Amino acid sequence: MVKYHSRLDATFQALADPTRRAILAALTSGQTSVSVLAAPYRMSLPAVMKHLQVLERAGLVRQRKKGRVRHCRLSAQPLKQAEAWLSKYRVFWKNQLDSLDRYLTQQQSSEARACMDKTQSPANLTLQTKRTFRAPRERVFRAWTDRAELAQWFAPSEEYSTVVPELELRVGGRYRVEMHHKGGIVHSVSGTYQEITPPEKVVFTWRWEGDASAEESLVTIEFHDLGNSTEVTLTHERLPNPEERDKHAQGWNGCMDQLAKFL
Repeated sequence: MVKYHSRLDATFQALADPTRRAILAALTSGQTSVSVLAAPYRMSLPAVMKHLQVLERAGLVRQRKKGRVRHCRLSAQPLKQAEAWLSKYRVFWKNQLDSLDRYLTQQQSSEARACMDKTQSPANLTLQTKRTFRAPRERVFRAWTDRAELAQWFAPSEEYSTVVPELELRVGGRYRVEMHHKGGIVHSVSGTYQEITPPEKVVFTWRWEGDASAEESLVTIEFHDLGNSTEVTLTHERLPNPEERDKHAQGWNGCMDQLAKFL
């Protein structure tokens, strides 16, 4: 047992030096002369020989002389013994790391649930939809921000005609849109512009008129330039409940369909 641990000590002592580890790595390619092994290092040949002697005492290197050239080759048996010794502790650390992984997974799941509960709680639901249009970004941006153009398409279906009594395109400016259904019902929505970055982004508040219980929400429209096409990302935040979110998702998808026909 003492001899076994003595061999392990010699192995780990030999491996503790980066130069000696590099020499072993070079020998994995096969038998190599001492001069070739010494070439990459900025040290004298005697200094390299001292490293080889340490490796040889540990049984990691075998040397033989052929003529005037000394050759070295790798002896892997001590490495196998070191690996066997380390494997006894690998199970211990694997169990510890598995326990840590389970703990972190549980923590992440708890945090994710808490975040979801917070962001998706009543009065704070969000929907997002994306659509790509075959038109330049400036053209699509204008369709959303020009009063006359907005009136030509902004409705969930062809059963509506749209009137835009007010549209003041500036931060703090108001807009108002009336969607007249052919059956006589009028849906009106209004709000104020919070952010305008032509032709990249528009942010505005959103509130249905004529409903005292309706809460103000927030709409963000982002325009992504794809050359001859434009990807529009619509994000509608602060919706009060899943029912309202689903209704607005249906309405926005209908508007996107109408915009595609208009463009």
